[in-house]
Amino acid sequence: MRKIFKRLHLWFSIPFGIIIAVICLSGSVLVFENDITDLMRRDLLIVNSVGEQTLSMDSLMHIAQNELKEGQQITGVSIFPDSQSTYRFNLSTPKRGFISIDPYTGEMKGVCERSPFFLFFFRLHRWLLISLDPNGGISWGRVIVGTSTICFTFILLTGICIWVPKSGKALKNRLSIKTKKGSKRLVYDAHVCLGIYAVLFLLIMSLTGPTWSFEWYRNGFYDVFGAKSTSKSTGKNTSIKKSEDSESKINYAVWDGVIAESQQKYSDYSQLIVSDGSITVQYPHWGNQRESDMYKFDKQNGQIVDFIPYASIPKAAKLRGWIYSMHIGDWGGYFSKILYFLSVLIGFILPLTGLYIWISRKVRKKR
Repeated sequence: MRKIFKRLHLWFSIPFGIIIAVICLSGSVLVFENDITDLMRRDLLIVNSVGEQTLSMDSLMHIAQNELKEGQQITGVSIFPDSQSTYRFNLSTPKRGFISIDPYTGEMKGVCERSPFFLFFFRLHRWLLISLDPNGGISWGRVIVGTSTICFTFILLTGICIWVPKSGKALKNRLSIKTKKGSKRLVYDAHVCLGIYAVLFLLIMSLTGPTWSFEWYRNGFYDVFGAKSTSKSTGKNTSIKKSEDSESKINYAVWDGVIAESQQKYSDYSQLIVSDGSITVQYPHWGNQRESDMYKFDKQNGQIVDFIPYASIPKAAKLRGWIYSMHIGDWGGYFSKILYFLSVLIGFILPLTGLYIWISRKVRKKR
């Protein structure tokens, strides 16, 4: 049986190994993207001095809308508990873009977009830099990445079966790396030892990753957990456009009261996201980092008209958040991020060491 697993391990690894290495390497770069980005542009996200009171949301929104370019819309406002943090007016385009404004003085700190460096590695991770078909055809980059990731799952599972030792002494050898027995033994031990230490986290990533590549896989994944996969929302766009009509319809004055009420009710919140008619409250915890409560409020007087707690949302929405958190590794804060970072680095090393071992054996047989 071990011979069969060895062959399967090899057959999956040879055609997909290098692609898996690229996916893991690019993934390791993205683990701390938000932390590094916030640190690098800290001057744009922190106010110069904390004032006694913030300006009205009506005034701040007017400032933000004056910065909009043609075709841009404000989708909502993100507010953080740190009194030194600016307000982030989220943009419809580009993705993850926002306008940073000092809520005390109204100073426009800057327009922040995703770093080209991280955007490059994101595209490499998701599509191998292969452009998406604008006509909605087959995305070959997505297909290749998804297929490679599924094969990675089989590589990991067969690797576990091959790794299982026959004795206690063998177990000790497979959990340690010998550094004084030559380069070939070092590479072999690194492949066998590091692989088993990282296999759990790599399996989590390889099992969740294809949900972004294949609809059939996503549907099956949701079925396993008793949830029904849903398409992206096609509901009414609640973005706030730069137009006089939009400004006259939305009463931003009521937002101040809604924000104050939410801050009082959730003293430990991690982020508030306010949009036209709703406010989403996120709070710090381990697990699904997209877990949040939502309040609907009357657009004219700001009175709360509906409460949608996280516990009542559809199972599919909860699972979607869990998949995302488990895949990128933010479910346990910096602790889980460090574990994921080390694991994907090992995931990058495994195909390379495996290829080296295979080539070395082929050369040795020829001799």
